[in-house]
Amino acid sequence: MSQLGDRRTSPRLEVVGSLWASLELSEAARVLNASDSGALIASRTPVAVDAVQALRLRLDGRDVAVTARVKHLRQAIALNGESEYLIGVEFVRDGDSSAL
Repeated sequence: MSQLGDRRTSPRLEVVGSLWASLELSEAARVLNASDSGALIASRTPVAVDAVQALRLRLDGRDVAVTARVKHLRQAIALNGESEYLIGVEFVRDGDSSAL
C-alpha cells in the first residue's frame, strides 16, 4: 500500500494560543415552547452555551428570521428513545447580540 503523503498546495501555519471558529449547520429542530423573549428547542446536535445563532422559524407558512443567544443546554432522551438536546435560547435584537 502506497502512502499518499501531504497533498496540500498551501502551507499550513501552527496556531499558537487560542483560535476559535464557529460552524453553522442547517438542521431542522422542534420548537417545544416559545415566548416573545425566547424558546426551548429540541435538536439532535448540541450548541455551545452563549453562542449567537441565526434561527429561521416557520410561522403560519412564513419563514421568520431571528437571532438568538443560547442560554442553556441539557441532554435528554426523546420519546423515540434517541438522545437529543434541549436548547434554551433568548431572542436578541439584530446588532445587539453582545448587549445581554
